[in-house]
Amino acid sequence: MFHADLTKAGDYTAAPAASRVGLPTRRAGTVRDSAKQEVRQMVQEEIDVFVIADEEAFAPGAAASFKFTHIDENGAEKPVSIIVVRTMANEYVGYVNECPHKGVALDGGNGRLLSQDRKNLECGQHGALFDIQTGVCTDGPCLNKSLEPVAVAVIDHEVCLIGVKLLEDDGKRDPFGEQEEDGPIVLITSD
Repeated sequence: MFHADLTKAGDYTAAPAASRVGLPTRRAGTVRDSAKQEVRQMVQEEIDVFVIADEEAFAPGAAASFKFTHIDENGAEKPVSIIVVRTMANEYVGYVNECPHKGVALDGGNGRLLSQDRKNLECGQHGALFDIQTGVCTDGPCLNKSLEPVAVAVIDHEVCLIGVKLLEDDGKRDPFGEQEEDGPIVLITSD
């Protein structure tokens, strides 16, 4: 996590903010003079900024999901998956990776996030299509419902999540996560 100076118009690409974290929703686009006041206020409030990838990791029209531990307003920790899309217009948008129909991850069924024509986000469970820019379902069982937006910005060529409280990685190996198979596996059993 780092604190960035976003008070100047120019090189920052902002995406919709998540209602869950209490930020105002806004369309994706480049921060300009009209948005400088809002950005200045966000910076003064010390909004969390988390780098998730280098800008070059996303080709235009690419999408990826990232898993984090979210800290809610009560301090409780819970897993969250977030989708980040770099549009063909080189804008970045972000959404919580949860279909409003059944609450499943969009990439949970077939592992893909985008429709075959790469024009929509697609739920792998039941084929619902979501407009990439707005997150609104345009076809499927959750028609006209929306994905929950997450604020995304490009700062110094790094794709960042903005205003979402996440548990920081302490650098220690997760003892319950997948184990590397470097050496022998020891199995302990009782007699």
